[in-house]
Amino acid sequence: MIKYNKDLFKGILTINSYGCSGSGLMLSLLDGHPNCIGFQDTLLAGYQDWWNKLKNKNGSNVLADFLDLYEVMFNPSYKHPTRSIHGNVLGEFSNFIEDKKNGVTEISVPKEPFIQCLNEIVDLNKDETASDFFKKIHIALGAALGKDISSNTIIVHGSSNMHPHRAEFIKDEFKNVWNMLMVRDPVISHYAQIKRWIEDPIVSGFHDPNNHIVDTLKYMQSFYFSIEGWKNCTRAVRLEDVHNNFDETMNQIINWLNIPWSDNLKKSTFLDINWNFSNNKIHSKPINPKIISKSRYKYLFTDSDYHLLSMSVWRLYKKWNYIIPNRWLIINILTAILSLFKRLKVEKDYKVNLIKIIEARLTLLMMLFNINKISKKSIIIKIFGRNFLNKILKLTNRKIDRLNSSSSIIELLK
Repeated sequence: MIKYNKDLFKGILTINSYGCSGSGLMLSLLDGHPNCIGFQDTLLAGYQDWWNKLKNKNGSNVLADFLDLYEVMFNPSYKHPTRSIHGNVLGEFSNFIEDKKNGVTEISVPKEPFIQCLNEIVDLNKDETASDFFKKIHIALGAALGKDISSNTIIVHGSSNMHPHRAEFIKDEFKNVWNMLMVRDPVISHYAQIKRWIEDPIVSGFHDPNNHIVDTLKYMQSFYFSIEGWKNCTRAVRLEDVHNNFDETMNQIINWLNIPWSDNLKKSTFLDINWNFSNNKIHSKPINPKIISKSRYKYLFTDSDYHLLSMSVWRLYKKWNYIIPNRWLIINILTAILSLFKRLKVEKDYKVNLIKIIEARLTLLMMLFNINKISKKSIIIKIFGRNFLNKILKLTNRKIDRLNSSSSIIELLK
């Protein structure tokens, strides 16, 4: 009989991504470590969203509803007929479905021992909390996989893009929290996403080519640290370092987590089953510098496109030690502004409509001049200063909240 202890785990590591930057790879490398436990990729990224929508928190209802929504963890090809949430359609997106032709083994949680363990540790007659139930399903996962769970075990949570509201069940509920942001050359990481929107038959049907650049710019701006109280436990890891300096980078990570080295870190698995991102030959080895080569995406952009987009987030290039043209910043910015008047290659090739092009240019202007809020207030502040706006608002007895236009960029793990 397994007993539940809410303080059992050493802590939780959340892994997020900036564009397509290898969060799945990092999750898979940590999967086989004896001190780590976690589900398939970003299966539970929408866990807090599910919890917030759940009206009846009684243990019996929580358990039944969870098993219904996340049936895909047991059967990767399953598609829920009526319910969708971030993560529960993961099977076909993440190459978890058996494909004998390409040597792909199904990656799924053993159902019976998982449910049996949950029935032992979930009190069906008492209300659950989001954090307690989250810990319980990881205890059940350990039981299903035959993996020891102890005070040295870290839950590894694939959170995709950790929005503040999705961290509610984590705050103050774990002894230790580590928050990792996987990053990559900022422009390439987002062109990798465009490449998938275009070429992956599973994804392409869901994305309008008119939105390729507009959505890319939206995601490119999502780099500021935003979870209150997590600044000191949040670090960025460069995908390029994982591929080019594997041992050194992984040693930095395990030292940060205070866990020992394991040769399992060299394997890419989920639930201890070998995993590849895709059936493309380039992904046959998880660590391969060719995967991150800029040339793989060169057909999607010109040098001018790359310069414009890189200058829109030049602070990231500087902070994360990526190379930018060795010229005065003002020259780089002015060169980028001139590029605004030309269509990007993706816009030409996919005949993006004029409205979306204009929307993209306005967004790029805001990014180039570091205007984070598209509002009269923020523009006035940029032009006239905060004191001027305060004087104007004082006349109407209105109070202005301090606009955060210089949020700190996440520090690299060293």
